[in-house]
Amino acid sequence: MNKKIVAVLLLTIGLLLTFHALYLIYLRNTKLPVKTDVNLRSERVVPVLVQIPSLAINVNVTETDLTNNKWPLSNDSALHWKESPLPGQKGNSVIYGHNWANLFGNLRQVHPNAEVVIVYSDGSKKQFKIVDTYTVTADETHILNNSTDTRLTLYNCTGFLDSKRFVAIAIPS
Repeated sequence: MNKKIVAVLLLTIGLLLTFHALYLIYLRNTKLPVKTDVNLRSERVVPVLVQIPSLAINVNVTETDLTNNKWPLSNDSALHWKESPLPGQKGNSVIYGHNWANLFGNLRQVHPNAEVVIVYSDGSKKQFKIVDTYTVTADETHILNNSTDTRLTLYNCTGFLDSKRFVAIAIPS
């Protein structure tokens, strides 16, 4: 091949990768609009919004299932694991959000007694307070296990190359 063609090809690939990286940075740092119409006309009442006022976290929530023991990706909402109870019901309700500024990027700054508000599809709200925070490795999946108490587990990735999980446990207040 001609050296000029190779150079143009490499330059084009480099530009495409640069634009893709800039787009990912934009997604990660852009606050997306929060749904204001929380009535989803669903028979089942589900969480649609998680708020942590002290951290300015105000994030949409979508119901999800794990696929091959992995969370699906969402650039615009936190994910409530359908297999866990609804927040406020007995058991361990689990909500995951990316460690992105527009999602749970500030979660690591939460402190015990911080207020967490869950808004449901029928417009009702439940308040929780943070009682514990800690970091686990990615293979420590016990944080997803059900419990005999009523708790809300919020978590996101943290650490070098997202190799760990930051966990915040809240109970009804």
